[in-house]
Amino acid sequence: MPSFIRQIAVILSVAVLIGCERQPVADVSWKPEVVSINAASEADHVRLTAVLKGMQDGITECGFYVGPRMDQMQRVIGKLEESSFSVTVPGLAGETEYTYMAFISNGRNEILSQSSSFVT
Repeated sequence: MPSFIRQIAVILSVAVLIGCERQPVADVSWKPEVVSINAASEADHVRLTAVLKGMQDGITECGFYVGPRMDQMQRVIGKLEESSFSVTVPGLAGETEYTYMAFISNGRNEILSQSSSFVT
């Protein structure tokens, strides 16, 4: 009988240890949200702006992907200021439709906004 109790204790200990695996805190708790994106087209450039839901800790990089097609997008880095960021993209071809989306990154994970478009 004591060996049966010992076996049950070992099985319960293993089950508890397996159930105690943890995910990294950054992956679980880092969930910023891009609330809105906007494009303002000028004569020689476009100003892209994104607004985040509240202040976001852990963002190491932010900006936009922009291009005439999804497979031709360039990455443009912005600067986070409180709960928004923006970039100016010069030299875009006139009378062209461009697709863009915002991104935020914590160095390991990248979150993208919905895509939108503008015409220069």
